[in-house]
Amino acid sequence: TIQYTLTTLVIVLLLISAFYLIFRNFAYKNFDSALENRAFSIAATFLGKEESAIEDLKSISGILRKYDLDNESIVIFTSNGDILYQNMQDRFTLPKNFKEGFNTLKAVEEGEQKPIRAYITKLNDTEYYLLVARNYDNLSSSLSTVLVSFLFVVPFVLVITVLLSYK
Repeated sequence: TIQYTLTTLVIVLLLISAFYLIFRNFAYKNFDSALENRAFSIAATFLGKEESAIEDLKSISGILRKYDLDNESIVIFTSNGDILYQNMQDRFTLPKNFKEGFNTLKAVEEGEQKPIRAYITKLNDTEYYLLVARNYDNLSSSLSTVLVSFLFVVPFVLVITVLLSYK
């Protein structure tokens, strides 16, 4: 009984670990994909806009009015870091040596650093860039819930194994 139970425990823990790692990897890729799509969607609204419209704060606010910006930060800035527009949900500083594409930034909240995922893309053929960023809070919470749910199954599997293997 002990041998079957320990073997089952090892197998169950290996399966749970594999499922969790696969799920976590998928969740982070999905998070990045949603962030990239959001950045492209917002950048597309600026397509065809003249540089003067991008420089005008009222124009930017009007363009972004149709978007729900409650859970993400939006920053429009120049290549040398001058900010034209910002709607920041998390407090972070723009990277000095940024690259287009995905960037992981650090925000400070209540003395703690937390990672912020950002996607940076160039607006049209201008010198302006769009940064769309979200924090990992909801994703981390969801992953913790999934892990706890997976681990909650272990005692039940062990009890069933003991009952079925006991002679």
